[in-house]
Order: sequence, then structure tokens, then C-alpha cells
Amino acid sequence: MEVCAEILSTCEEIRRTRFPQGLPTAEAVVTTAGALAARFVVHTVGPIKGMHGSEDAILLASCYKNSLAFAVRLGCKSVAFPSISTGVYGYPKEQAAAVSSAAIVCMSVMRAAGGMTPTPSCPRTRR
Repeated sequence: MEVCAEILSTCEEIRRTRFPQGLPTAEAVVTTAGALAARFVVHTVGPIKGMHGSEDAILLASCYKNSLAFAVRLGCKSVAFPSISTGVYGYPKEQAAAVSSAAIVCMSVMRAAGGMTPTPSCPRTRR
């Protein structure tokens, strides 16, 4: 995994200096992409389904919105996402797709309106 050594080293440094208890759910951090065919990697922690009750969807949307906010600040022209929280964290894929789609549309609308300020049509998120 030579390709990932630089990313791992940076993540370990972030954990050591900024998040000794681990990255909180819905927060995001950015690293270089090491030897990957990308400029950056944005890391986020999705919610474990059912652990946060009615906040699950808000936290999941925040993962996408916080990650996209980094992409905008970094001037990224394209972004690729995995299906956050749908593996071992148990979020049903259909529900996660609806939440992620709404969050991405919301961020697109905010950008088109000239900024990153939430609008009334956007779901509430955590920052």
C-alpha cells in the first residue's frame, strides 16, 4: 500500500494533533491524495444508523455538506463520494441515497446563490 502511505501518515498526524479521540461524526478533514490520481482526499465519519436517533439523517447530510465545503474551498472541479455509512454502520442504502442527494442538491443551490450560507430549503446540518 505504498500509494496510501502519505495519506495514512497525514491522517495519523491529524489524529495526534487535532482529534486524539477520533474525528467526530459528521466532521470532515482534508489530506493530500498521496500517489492517487486526485489532488485531495476528504475524510468524514458517517453516523451509525440508530445511534443518534432522529439526528441520523442530519449527521449523514452534514458529512456530505462538510466534505463539499472543503471541495469548494480547495477549488475542486469534481468530487466522488462513497456511500457513506451504508456498510458496517447499517444505514439503509435507499435512505442514505435520499439524504446524500438532498445534501448535494442543497450545496449546489447554495453555491449557485453565491455562497455557502444555508438556505431555508436545505436540511439542518451540524458543523
